[in-house]
Amino acid sequence: MNFKLFFNHMHIYFLVWLIILIQATGCDYLSRDTVKVKLKVSFDGGSNNSLKDVYMIAGGDKFYLPVLATNQEESITLKPGSDSLPQLTFIYTLNGKKQFWDGPDFPIGTSYRIELLVNADGVITQRNCILPCSLK
Repeated sequence: MNFKLFFNHMHIYFLVWLIILIQATGCDYLSRDTVKVKLKVSFDGGSNNSLKDVYMIAGGDKFYLPVLATNQEESITLKPGSDSLPQLTFIYTLNGKKQFWDGPDFPIGTSYRIELLVNADGVITQRNCILPCSLK
């Protein structure tokens, strides 16, 4: 038996199974259609206000949160799908008024990280970068 050939084949099988395992566990390192959202509400003057009916939508994936209180932070990962535009749509209610916000345009298949900061007037400040990246 040729042990060198046997171990080369075993090495290839191991790599194939490793890639399948990484994809199955939801690892985003190999994915090209991921939107990572960091959402934080920050109201000046110590207001106890909150966002209600918070929706995040990217392509065919969506996230819902009934209430997001001041100084609360949420990290959300959306998978818009490889054939959908990854543009983020953010819908929420503040002081009884429904607000809509559309994120920046990116081409299909682009993965990015975005950080949203909502102030007391509902004005959104955002930062973004194409993955792999960090917004520290």
